[in-house]
Amino acid sequence: MVKTWELCLNSYDYSANLNEFAYNGKYEGYFNTVIEGGNIAQFEDKFRKSIYNGQIDDYVVAGEVCFWKLFSYVNGERNRDFHAEKLLNHLSIGRNFEYFSKSLKTLANNPYLDNFKKFRQSCRQPFGFAVPLTFLSFYHPSKYPMIDAKIAAWWSDNTSQFGVSNSSHFITSYPNGPIDVQNDQNLSLNWNAYLNWVDFCQKYASLLTKLTTRSWTARNVEMAVFYAQENNIQLNQLDSGSQSISNNTPTNQNPKRGDFAGYCPKCNSPMKWREAQITGELYRGCTNYDGGCRYQERSY
Repeated sequence: MVKTWELCLNSYDYSANLNEFAYNGKYEGYFNTVIEGGNIAQFEDKFRKSIYNGQIDDYVVAGEVCFWKLFSYVNGERNRDFHAEKLLNHLSIGRNFEYFSKSLKTLANNPYLDNFKKFRQSCRQPFGFAVPLTFLSFYHPSKYPMIDAKIAAWWSDNTSQFGVSNSSHFITSYPNGPIDVQNDQNLSLNWNAYLNWVDFCQKYASLLTKLTTRSWTARNVEMAVFYAQENNIQLNQLDSGSQSISNNTPTNQNPKRGDFAGYCPKCNSPMKWREAQITGELYRGCTNYDGGCRYQERSY
């Protein structure tokens, strides 16, 4: 039953050519790659490191993420260029990027509507929803999924099947259209719907981690749902009794050096299994060394 989930996650490929940003010549060393399914995790890591590093040019990565998110919008070339450049101009001024980073961390730790409103202001998206939540998901993928029109449509069609019929649905501008947050009432309702979506993704990430051979995140669940919705694939409902594709072998029961080992509780970056040179002990360690994180679980 989990095979459809694995298939959709493995097939996910939201491609965006950052070279097409109209103002890329202003940002040397940035907007110079194509983001595909094979390097999306590295792109997310790059954004997280920019938040923790706080170096003078790190704000440009936020512009890359904004452009990436808006890349495929219908008739959206001017829209994606405009919004990415508006964000970059804003974050380049004074301590705006510092405020952006602090507001993002506050929202991740305390996902309240007031904190979301403050974060929207910090990225000059006072009426935004999907783009600000993309930053949140990139920063903390183990906990927060993204949201867009495709996900909202899937959520509306599948809450009953997946046993969460009491969950709020997203209010959109028109059927299968963008999420409508143009007034406070709709914003509040859609924020509640997003929190329900977060809870679902976290629950399914936990189930899929137990039932497969990989460690799933809320973001992984959202990626699988996105691909399923785009390609009309029916995902299976799961519970703790669902059949495992790994013959009931727990995930990472026999980890090897270099294997993925979850996400760092300190900085949210991916961790890997490492091997101590002296004892040969396998332990989990954060990969965000360049970003200053030294978290590890070695016994000595």
